[in-house]
Amino acid sequence: NKVVTSHYSVLNFIPKNLMEQFMKPANCYFAFLGALQAIPETSTTGGIPVIVVPLVTILILNAIKDGVEDYRRHKSDRMENERATLLAKRAEGNSANTKVKRWCDVQVGNMIVVKKDEYVPADMVLVASSHPEGQVYVETANVDGETNLKT
Repeated sequence: NKVVTSHYSVLNFIPKNLMEQFMKPANCYFAFLGALQAIPETSTTGGIPVIVVPLVTILILNAIKDGVEDYRRHKSDRMENERATLLAKRAEGNSANTKVKRWCDVQVGNMIVVKKDEYVPADMVLVASSHPEGQVYVETANVDGETNLKT
């Protein structure tokens, strides 16, 4: 049940970022012009690809921006995955014990205890409620942007 919203890892950042940047037609166009400028017969700059300097500058600045954004995503993911929830464990007899678990350690089939005003750690099926009518009011603003409570 691990949340991963980041695009890159340390190993794939450079190749994946370059691939994404060269998906933009403008970057491909300027790289092509730089290649043409490197050929002395077709160049007005004497074979020196001067257009490569602004292209590389833009590529580096975009890579830095993407890296910072992805670092923030990694931090947000880590905070989300480290949140605590109560896991209901069946004990001997009819009593139940609860154990604190991280959200990323919740598995399919676990019984979760969610109290009033707590975030829900995963897709879940409501088994019981402490509400007199057995209802639960859920705000789904993180999912669909609506702040209305749903029952």
